[in-house]
Amino acid sequence: MQNTEYWKPTKYELRNGKLRASRNAQLVSVSSHLVIDITASFYQAAIPLHARGNLADLGCDHVHKRR
Repeated sequence: MQNTEYWKPTKYELRNGKLRASRNAQLVSVSSHLVIDITASFYQAAIPLHARGNLADLGCDHVHKRR
């Protein structure tokens, strides 16, 4: 990943070992928390079962790029 020093979490965060929706209202609206929390629980269960080796974050639109 390029510019890792500028990386910031987006709609998901890991809190007490559980993946959930970010509570940052600028990233996730309050009305979206339930849907994202449910999606996050499925991701957290599926990732260890199916992901191996190096992973690419293809949804990293919040990483600032140096120009």
